[in-house]
Amino acid sequence: MNESTLLVEFPVPSPFTLVMLGLGFAALLFAAVAYEVYRRVNSIRTRRAAEWRNVHEILDEREIRPEARALVERLIKRHAAATPLRIVTTRDGFERCVEAEMGALRFKKDPSAFEQEGLRLRDIRVDLGLDYIPLGQQIHSTRELHEGQWLSMAREKDDKPEWIRVMLEDLNEAYFYVVLKDVPSARAPRIDPGERVRCRLWREEDARYLFDTQIAAYDEPPATWRLHHTKELKRTQTREYFRVRHDQPVTVGVINAPLDAEKQKLRNRRVVTRLRGRVTSLSAGGCAIVLKQAVARQVMLRLGIDLPDGQILETEADIVATSAISGGRYLLRLQFVALSNEERDLIAKYVLQKQQMRLTEHGQSG
Repeated sequence: MNESTLLVEFPVPSPFTLVMLGLGFAALLFAAVAYEVYRRVNSIRTRRAAEWRNVHEILDEREIRPEARALVERLIKRHAAATPLRIVTTRDGFERCVEAEMGALRFKKDPSAFEQEGLRLRDIRVDLGLDYIPLGQQIHSTRELHEGQWLSMAREKDDKPEWIRVMLEDLNEAYFYVVLKDVPSARAPRIDPGERVRCRLWREEDARYLFDTQIAAYDEPPATWRLHHTKELKRTQTREYFRVRHDQPVTVGVINAPLDAEKQKLRNRRVVTRLRGRVTSLSAGGCAIVLKQAVARQVMLRLGIDLPDGQILETEADIVATSAISGGRYLLRLQFVALSNEERDLIAKYVLQKQQMRLTEHGQSG
């Protein structure tokens, strides 16, 4: 009988060999995982070290005082250790740290220490340039309101609220203060500390806001309420034209305002002087610019708006409002004058594209 034989005979592995192979494979796998973990941890450490260097450079550039620097570093270590740079470069990052810090202090029930910390943090916000909100941009906290803002206030518990008109006179990171302006203090409704109130306000070129908060203290004369901050803001946008952020350096020409606003006559007007500034927001109805000096309300301005494909749209504008902001600068809200329908459509299409891009970016990040 013929028996077939294999040309090559493989050795049969012993149980010991199989165990050693398994241990070797496990060791290799563990080494690969350990190296990847080490690589990621080292990358995070390198990134954080770079961010800390940037934080220190920013604090040096802004000439932050030593005690304020120590407070900023303490805030970062407590509340933003993973992203130290955000606290000194973004309003959102700074606001989150402040909210956490002030929330912890509030529960300690030491009003004096609470307000002192709020004052120190407000100084830091201003020094870092995080107190300026571009015109037309949404706010997310009452800490982003500004002095001179008008509000309406009423008791939360009243079925038929009696609204009073008050002005925001001062604020820090602990409280904001509103003062009754329209009527004498003797006629002010009695709203005691501890009571909750509802507030509503209108921000120019932005939207209407509603929020509830609590009275911390009351003083007179004049009738002044100290209120706690809140992040629970309800926003209702009611502008005719949508506005988007538009960051653009610009040379502004100052021209004498004519009696009429015919385009041809406006274009024939000679520029009296030129100023350097920056466009911060844009809509089909107007824009906001920041200048380093004040401009009289009775003049008109001529400026070029940068649009896609290198197109520059020359426009004339009325000054609607002027307000002083930090750093000795002035924020001007402008309304375009004598734009043709085609020119207004160009701006509206650009604004719409910017809005759609922003919504897409938020959707992807979410």
